[in-house]
Amino acid sequence: MSAPIIIPTPAESRWDGGQLVFQELLFQGDCPSQYALARLAHWWGDDGPAVLRFQPLPGGDAQAYELVIDAAGVTMSAADSDGFMYGAMTLLQLLTKHGDGWTLPLGRIADRPRFEIRGVNWNLMAEIRGWSQDDCQGSRDFRLRFLAGLDLMTEYKLNFAFVDGVGWNGRRFQSYPSLMRDMNAAARRRGIHLCYVGYSSGYGEQHEEFDGESFENRHDYPRGALYPCMGFAAKPVSQLMGTCLSNKKLLKRKCAQLQQFVQTVEPGALYVHGLDISVNAEAQASWNLRCPNCRERWPNDDLAAPDGMAGACANLFLHLAEAVGRVRNPQTGYDARRDCMINMVGPNYTNAYENDDEWRCHLDYFETVSRLLAGKNIYLMLREQFFGDMPKAPRYQELRQRLGPDAKISCVYFAAGAGFYDSSIISGDAPAIGLLSGANAVITGNGNAFQETRQVINAEYLWNPDGAFRVDLPTVAVSAEFMPAHRQQAFGISSPPQLFAPGGLLDVACAKLYGKAAGALVARAQRLRTSHGDKYSHTTPLWNATFPNWRFSNFKLVRWQAGLTPEALAQASELQALLKELVKLNQQAAKLYWRACEKAEKRRFHLARMAETCDNAVKMQRLMVRWLDIFLEAAAGRRPLKRLEALQNEVRLLNNRLRRSSRFAMDPNGGDIGFAAAQMKLLGKELRAIAWTLKNPGKFRSTSELIYGTQRQ
Repeated sequence: MSAPIIIPTPAESRWDGGQLVFQELLFQGDCPSQYALARLAHWWGDDGPAVLRFQPLPGGDAQAYELVIDAAGVTMSAADSDGFMYGAMTLLQLLTKHGDGWTLPLGRIADRPRFEIRGVNWNLMAEIRGWSQDDCQGSRDFRLRFLAGLDLMTEYKLNFAFVDGVGWNGRRFQSYPSLMRDMNAAARRRGIHLCYVGYSSGYGEQHEEFDGESFENRHDYPRGALYPCMGFAAKPVSQLMGTCLSNKKLLKRKCAQLQQFVQTVEPGALYVHGLDISVNAEAQASWNLRCPNCRERWPNDDLAAPDGMAGACANLFLHLAEAVGRVRNPQTGYDARRDCMINMVGPNYTNAYENDDEWRCHLDYFETVSRLLAGKNIYLMLREQFFGDMPKAPRYQELRQRLGPDAKISCVYFAAGAGFYDSSIISGDAPAIGLLSGANAVITGNGNAFQETRQVINAEYLWNPDGAFRVDLPTVAVSAEFMPAHRQQAFGISSPPQLFAPGGLLDVACAKLYGKAAGALVARAQRLRTSHGDKYSHTTPLWNATFPNWRFSNFKLVRWQAGLTPEALAQASELQALLKELVKLNQQAAKLYWRACEKAEKRRFHLARMAETCDNAVKMQRLMVRWLDIFLEAAAGRRPLKRLEALQNEVRLLNNRLRRSSRFAMDPNGGDIGFAAAQMKLLGKELRAIAWTLKNPGKFRSTSELIYGTQRQ
């Protein structure tokens, strides 16, 4: 008998051969996890011949559990409620239908997670702040989809997810407070921290009216004169955006806003992002710009000094955390000190490509901040780090040694990003999670609801990087040797066979998510690639890196502009060829998803959405191919005005249809459909600019490049 496949792989397991056959289980003992009991209730009987015993695990680690399955029944031991819940999830994976009853393999499991907090980018499409769970069907559908997503996370032992991003406005829309309180309460019952992202603790750049208050550096805040403080030398406006760390009234207002948000939403986690600075040199340049009051309070130019930037940032973190910690709600039982994980980010959230000297500066900085925050419920968050210039162990191990065993360290692991560097459904970046040991929390940002298989793959390595699908990684290495290979895997250019070969983790994940027959079709769809490189797969979600106006696109030059260069024209031709391939790829993927939907044993609604998204991508990409035909002809001096007018009408019709659909979104950004509508609006602008130029000989109307992302139209 082959060993059963459990995702994530347990830390230790032994299989004795033989099976426990039963129809009902008689529960004995106390199980503190009501969620576990609810999920197991289907097999619970009053006189079952087999017994499921619940018992404590003395001295066991948090979230750890043990399962013993023998001829008499099942014994589940755990040290806490989460341990019982995860034991139940493993038990459910082991169950096999047998006639009118069920079977379990005889054996023993002793299991525990590598990382305390295991996070995914599950609802929030990072950087664009859209809700990937929102299919524009209204609140009831969103709630059902959200709850199904929480159950899926629990099944694979994930306990942290990005939910919403940028700003601390608890009144984004009328039903936002009740919706989010309900979802956070449901998450807490499953041991999950739902995380809200905001940049307003460091500067008040406001992206949309629903983001909430925008802060500024003002004397006698909020009515006094503006003054500059920390920021970017090349962007003077950034030095006015609430960056001052010595302004007591400004700090008080930030604390009040964050506290009000926590009172309203009752979140499981906060991602409090200050100045968007990763590298040491940029942090130093920003610190040198601090105002006279900041310089008086923290006179030291040394970033790592208690009277330098480390001390100033620690002061900000302490005040914000204390404000959050005062929130309690006796009616719901919410206690922010216990229930809200606070992740403090930047400046100096690091870059994996910095050299050893720069890394040592980061270590000095974090050591000081950690010492000043000792004993507080504050996680210091960095980006992923692996190796340095000299042969040595992974950097997170070095960080742990410097900060000590009690420090709380969070790693946000974007790797290939959340679809904003590429459009790949799957990626080979997950095995490198094992190199982040030393962190308490690892939060992967490389996916969303359209990438369920990615989340299951992430779950495997977040729980047990040394499990059944282990990828051998160096224990000591040099960055210049490790990072190129890592990037190849992260961007899908090379694929570890443990993940993507037949019978690998992708196939297993698909089968577990949707059933064996449907899973095989989904795996085929997600292996589809263009000849332009593995970073381009079929397009889900509708927003992705192939649109040229996006910051992370490889085709930024493809916009109507005076003096089109040979490079821009070459990019336009390359993009057109890619889009033609993507049309075919999306057609193939849609057929596979629709077939999978018919055969699916579970999560049929998700596969239907994937299929519909591919169908919509075909429509959009065909329009973009025609736009590029006109673009290249117009650049060559021809005047395809009739075809241009016809295309304008079709783009307008599709944009209007998408906008009508996005009105039913819960997400203020309109969800995935809202961003698709924004893309069509941008395409309309491109076409109008070309038309104006062709109708006005000797004159030229350029379009402006969209720097970061699209907003709701």
